[in-house]
Amino acid sequence: TLDMLAQVHDLRVIARTSSFSFKGKAQDVREIGRALDAAHLLEGSVQQSGQTVRITAQLVRTSDGAHVWSQRYDRQLTDVFAIQDEIATEVVKALQLALPPAEAARVTGKRTDDVAAYKEYLRGVALLPGRRVPDMREALAHFRKAIELDPSYARAYAQASLTLGLIGSYAGGSSEQDKALRREYLEHALKLDPG
Repeated sequence: TLDMLAQVHDLRVIARTSSFSFKGKAQDVREIGRALDAAHLLEGSVQQSGQTVRITAQLVRTSDGAHVWSQRYDRQLTDVFAIQDEIATEVVKALQLALPPAEAARVTGKRTDDVAAYKEYLRGVALLPGRRVPDMREALAHFRKAIELDPSYARAYAQASLTLGLIGSYAGGSSEQDKALRREYLEHALKLDPG
């Protein structure tokens, strides 16, 4: 959902590396808001039982800690993408932003319908915030698995390219082979989704 919200033109979304540093810590939302210079926080949880998933999401105003919007979704795992679309749209509505049809299509477009590929993608994304080279290498393996499961998954190619670049930056350089592969992933992602 953060990826989708970050694509909304008039909405500034704090990077995962900053916002996830508060994950699992019992801290007042007003303090978090000040630390991130954010007007609102989007909190949520996901629970899975078999093929059923429960997603709870809430939007909180950081100035006073008041709930602006909250919703619980009990759905089949196959509906997870529709739930993400719904959450992103509801958050934008709660923030009273206009989401033109073209923007809505851009926010929700070019994903995968393969739940296993999406899970691999999420596993990879979850490993990136700490910027530890071993975690980034593991994340890259998850993005590659997502690509293997769905060769038309543009976001997985884009994240694989980004992750190869991060590994090069944090590990002190990239091999020519990794640079070529990074370009290949990026070109493939852009071919699948120019946006």
